[in-house]
Amino acid sequence: MVTVLRTLLALGPLALASACGAEPQGGVQGGVQGGVAQGAAPNIVILTLDTTRADHLGSYGYFRDITPSLDALAAESLVFERCVAPTASTLPSHTSLLTGATLTEHGVHTNMSFGAQPRWAQWGLRSFAQLALDDGYRTAAVVSASPVKRGTGLELGFLHFDQPEGLERPAAETTDAALAWLEQRSAGPYLLWVHYYDPHQPLEAPEPYGRFEGDAAERAAELTRRGVPEQDWRLRAGGALTSSALVDAYDAEIQYLDSQVGRLVQALRAEPDWDRTAVVVMGDHGEGVGQHGVLEHGSLWWEQVRVPLLMRVPGVPARREDALLGVADVLPTLVAQLQRPALDFGDSASGRDVLARSARDRPLLVSTPGHAIDSEPYGCSLVTPHAQLMLPRQDGPDTPPLLFDLRQDPWQLHDLAPEQPQRVAQLSALLAEPCATLLHSAQQLSSAGEQTEAMRKLSEELRALGYVD
Repeated sequence: MVTVLRTLLALGPLALASACGAEPQGGVQGGVQGGVAQGAAPNIVILTLDTTRADHLGSYGYFRDITPSLDALAAESLVFERCVAPTASTLPSHTSLLTGATLTEHGVHTNMSFGAQPRWAQWGLRSFAQLALDDGYRTAAVVSASPVKRGTGLELGFLHFDQPEGLERPAAETTDAALAWLEQRSAGPYLLWVHYYDPHQPLEAPEPYGRFEGDAAERAAELTRRGVPEQDWRLRAGGALTSSALVDAYDAEIQYLDSQVGRLVQALRAEPDWDRTAVVVMGDHGEGVGQHGVLEHGSLWWEQVRVPLLMRVPGVPARREDALLGVADVLPTLVAQLQRPALDFGDSASGRDVLARSARDRPLLVSTPGHAIDSEPYGCSLVTPHAQLMLPRQDGPDTPPLLFDLRQDPWQLHDLAPEQPQRVAQLSALLAEPCATLLHSAQQLSSAGEQTEAMRKLSEELRALGYVD
């Protein structure tokens, strides 16, 4: 598993920069010093926003004011412009976050990975919660849906793990549970992970969210920029929405989610130790919302794999960061800012501090979720500092590769592959072996027969949520 990643890293930034037609990017602003003194133990709060596109947040330039709470937090945070999910699927992305490992290191390629979850621990990976527990932290998790429940491996290291009895629960109930734990926690530093699920299908935000009036022209212009025609979209739960109504329904869920994030952050601000509390907000993957003909997620398109990342670190000035980082790099970068080496993953995983003085942008390998390998035309992708290459499945139909300039064409409306065959050939040659190995391992793990009792129950719940036909 790890050899695939090592192969990519061995290419080095210079080789890939040459193939991509760009100079390698240096460290960020001459390096960054952490904000919390070493030896002190800051609180750490991690909020993961399921199915949340970066470009639907005000802090990332969205035309609607639907995320005032998140935008206020962004105003005092490091805002990362280019955070990339390993795949547009919930469990793999969260596994990468909490282990600092890539897909090829932890082996969890899909929500339906069956026997893969226990293996990443056997392969020497440790959860961030386990490291925090060893460092004297009180650890708690409050999650909202089946893809991240007990039995997935994400529960390891959390002394308190609160999950819904059913398939999912709304953000208000999750916030209630998180606040209840905060009120009764014992003294000392804590790690709290809160997972929200609301922007996921079905899109059923409660009242009064989603009352968008007077911006029809702006919405139409946004859909035009993204290349989304006005058409009907058949929903998984039945019925249909036009492209405009689909955007409204998705935005209503994000607006509702933002209100609950604001409620939680307001409670944190009221605590006497707020000045010692770090807050990380990250999306696990995006959503199609009609773009590129995709209603939901599971593809390689930029809007599905680029995710928002806010990092509020006490003592670190707010600013925007352009460093390219994968989800596996998020917590190593936070730990470096906190100057808390006891929480570092060490050599067990490849996640690294992207703000270190010696850091250089390195390419990121992105995969189609394991359960979609046989249905999606493109199997894996390379994201470089300024471009994205999508490669077709090795065993798929005769599908051409796709190449996009993410600087000039963030909506990916103009395929450069026919115009730049040499560049495509260079990148494809570098990726051929890693992609073939990754996709082969994903197919093996996704079809594995071994399941624990907990995973069998989760599999049934995931089918009920629509992940598997």
